[in-house]
Amino acid sequence: MPTIKARKQADGSHRYTAIARIRRQGKVLHQEAKTFAHAALPSGGASTAKWPWKTPSALVRAQQPSTKLSKLIRWYIDTFQDISKWQRSKQSQLLFLENHPIGDTDAVFLESGTLVDHVRSRRATGAGPTTVSNNLTWIGVVLRAAKSVKGLPVHPEVVDDARTACRDFG
Repeated sequence: MPTIKARKQADGSHRYTAIARIRRQGKVLHQEAKTFAHAALPSGGASTAKWPWKTPSALVRAQQPSTKLSKLIRWYIDTFQDISKWQRSKQSQLLFLENHPIGDTDAVFLESGTLVDHVRSRRATGAGPTTVSNNLTWIGVVLRAAKSVKGLPVHPEVVDDARTACRDFG
């Protein structure tokens, strides 16, 4: 059950913060806080059933150390380049994505919105639709490999969600 703290604002109103912690053997594994404007919201809104890490996979992701997409791309290149002979275009795309700002994203928490923003920025700088589609394809390939080979709790389906969103937005 979360702890609820009341705080008085500078204007005299009160804000209520619900703090939930997961502890194992006296150590805090994960902590989240949500702030509410009314006292009635924390009691109903702060039940642990409504917190995102209530699901086991979300808790595993929360405990996972940061895994940057660029590190996964480098791992994929080092691991699979010699096994499967790929063409120059795949190699150049993977190297580009490794050095692009999208590579700084934590792959475990990668969302389709982040990928849609990546597509928008690439299109704004002059990249064509096929090029950005290839970017999404190679990100998906890396995420699927990381999930199946390394057992990381990544979500390759966010690539399909981003592709669908991009198609819908034109």
